[in-house]
Amino acid sequence: MKLYIYIADHERYANGEYDWCFNIYHDPEIVERIEKEYTLFAEVEAEPADVGDVTQKAVAELDRQIQTIRAKAESHASLLETRKQNLLAITHQGAA
Repeated sequence: MKLYIYIADHERYANGEYDWCFNIYHDPEIVERIEKEYTLFAEVEAEPADVGDVTQKAVAELDRQIQTIRAKAESHASLLETRKQNLLAITHQGAA
């Protein structure tokens, strides 16, 4: 499969900020329909990705994100539970 690499952000490219200045397309006609001025940087041949492998990696990443979110939620819930217990302890002390 042929891929076309375009410089999409010429200012960032000139500043050496390569992480965000390129766009990659498989069809050169896509660039013609975009209203920005892209410059063709390179044409490369690439092997199509194995869909199963890509899916497996995506699912693993989603699982990692889910675990991270659950851990943060559990941490926040624990802090809220502690605050609740402290509030109850204070109010029961004040009522006695």
